[in-house]
Amino acid sequence: MIATEIKSNKMTVRIHDTFCSSPSKGCISRVNQIVSDSYKRRTMAVESAQNKDERSMPQ
Repeated sequence: MIATEIKSNKMTVRIHDTFCSSPSKGCISRVNQIVSDSYKRRTMAVESAQNKDERSMPQ
């Protein structure tokens, strides 16, 4: 069940109330990995878009 949903133009964050009912090291590590992977994907997408824009600009 989704406890909270935060939306913006660039992202949607959904916080599930049962995901970490009793936080353990493994749970916290998994949440950290999910956030890190998401950050890496967004960073690569932004860099890819910037590179595409740079290549399309006439010199």
